[in-house]
Amino acid sequence: MSGYFALTKFRKNRKTAAVCVSGLFRCPHKLKENIESLKTHNPDYEFKLFVHLWEVNDYQIIVNEHWRGDEAMDFKRGEDVFNLDYLNPIDEIETLCIQPFQDSIDFLRREHSQRNYTHDKRSGSQHDKVSALSMFYGIWRTNEMVREYCDKNDHTFDVQIRMRTDLRFNDPICINKMAPDKVNVETGRRWRSGIPDCFAIGPQHLMHKYSQTFKQTDVLYHPETMLKVNCDRHNIPWVQTYNVVIDR
Repeated sequence: MSGYFALTKFRKNRKTAAVCVSGLFRCPHKLKENIESLKTHNPDYEFKLFVHLWEVNDYQIIVNEHWRGDEAMDFKRGEDVFNLDYLNPIDEIETLCIQPFQDSIDFLRREHSQRNYTHDKRSGSQHDKVSALSMFYGIWRTNEMVREYCDKNDHTFDVQIRMRTDLRFNDPICINKMAPDKVNVETGRRWRSGIPDCFAIGPQHLMHKYSQTFKQTDVLYHPETMLKVNCDRHNIPWVQTYNVVIDR
């Protein structure tokens, strides 16, 4: 694990956005592209990135049947699939945390065995359950980074964004178009009547509650169902706003 806090001041009269990036390091070139898009289409905002990544060098974990091949991954079979050089051009990274994926498997299996989960037979294999917990852990961990930054700097962000490294913005993400006082998620299909879990943006206080799925849910269903259970529990209003998809 590594991290740092640069006690920098934001420019006066500009709004601020915390961007929380977590998950496996898929399509890393898209992260730089998407950050540049956010900056271009939201000139009134300054951005800080808070990143949690699972360190994986197993090609089969990164590239599976859902992905469209090597060309989407920025690497070829046999090459190092965890290359932090892709992060070097991104000046907005404030805090970076890296954890070995095997640690996540061991830790999350313990979490899974120690909690009294309500199970759904449709929730998938043991691997799927660990995968869901690892996603929600990363979301929770980056939110904790934001909280620590705000405590150290006496700062509150105007908005907080949750995203992955492998997203494609089909339309520009214009923050001023989001529904105020709600968590705004991606459009498209709602799996198992849950809440889409790849992208979200909203006020910081609502995104803090959104990020508690890992800590506060006692169900182990499909990930989007788990997210909805958490949002319902916290009475979080949400709406499907932005045309964002996974870049498969």
